[in-house]
Amino acid sequence: MPFDPTQPYGTIYEANPKLFVQGGTIYRSDTLVSVASEVPFVTTPLGAGAPNVQTFPATGTWVKPSGNAQLTRVILIGAGGGGGGGGRVLSGNTVSGGGGGGGGAIVDLTFPTSALAATVAVTIGAAGTVGTGATVDGTAGGNGSAGGNSTFGALLTAFGGGGGAGGQLAGNSGGGGGGGTISAGVSSTSGAGGSGGSGGGGTGGGGAAGNPAGNPNVGGGGGGSTVSATGNNGGSASQGGAGGGGGGGINTGPATFSGGGGAANYSSLAGSAGGTATNPGTNATAPASYQAGIGGGGGGGNTAGVGGAGGTGIQGGGGGGGGSAIGGNGGAGGAGGAGYCAVITYF
Repeated sequence: MPFDPTQPYGTIYEANPKLFVQGGTIYRSDTLVSVASEVPFVTTPLGAGAPNVQTFPATGTWVKPSGNAQLTRVILIGAGGGGGGGGRVLSGNTVSGGGGGGGGAIVDLTFPTSALAATVAVTIGAAGTVGTGATVDGTAGGNGSAGGNSTFGALLTAFGGGGGAGGQLAGNSGGGGGGGTISAGVSSTSGAGGSGGSGGGGTGGGGAAGNPAGNPNVGGGGGGSTVSATGNNGGSASQGGAGGGGGGGINTGPATFSGGGGAANYSSLAGSAGGTATNPGTNATAPASYQAGIGGGGGGGNTAGVGGAGGTGIQGGGGGGGGSAIGGNGGAGGAGGAGYCAVITYF
């Protein structure tokens, strides 16, 4: 059965405070494990009272609850990067769509409540802003910005994902890098994908699909875009935020291409769909409680009007890139998903 962090733990094994029993099932973090080799030397039963849950979709202050609090679990998510905007060209010229933004990382740690101060400042990373679509013929799209880092005092940091590049004239566009465990993902401003943050963040695709997260707690890279194919999908993630899809480009035909899909992570069965030609990418749907989100889909290109806008990421997911256009403005990129924090105290 799935782990429900709002329900009380059974027995906490102090040799490994992330190993516990709930409903007769043994878990480490959110993962079912075998305990044949585990030999806990001390056990501390927790009370059966309801946990205290404080959630932070925006910056605020955690207040230690009164009573015999024993353990406090902190789930912290960095913000996703914004998608790049689509370019605008005259017929006979080529332009790629905007690159998708990289996903933010997630941190999930449990502390003895007694070790925490009475109040702790919680800073929520701001969503990566959108790259603007080009409004003048022969110009590239605007670059998306990086998502901000989320922090729990000076104790924990969840790093944000990088922004995607705007659609490039006669060349590829790169996706933003996913947030890592040690540093934030790097934004792309050209045809090369942004580097993933240190500690496993997925590298953004340089005219290719975003790279998946390198370990369970980091973000996937944003998808890049080319002038000759559908925008590329964002990079998937296990528990961190997933990357946004690249926008659709335009070739010399002229022909337009659909946007790439925003990637999925373990909290979703599927990623966000990219927009078909002329249509916007799909916005990411909300994840389950306490989980990082998926990326937005890339917008479709348009040879006779405005390019499709990139879909919006959610809760650490990267924004989709905007589609490029002839005869109208390039589509704007999608905003990344803002960061998030949940703090759950058990008695």
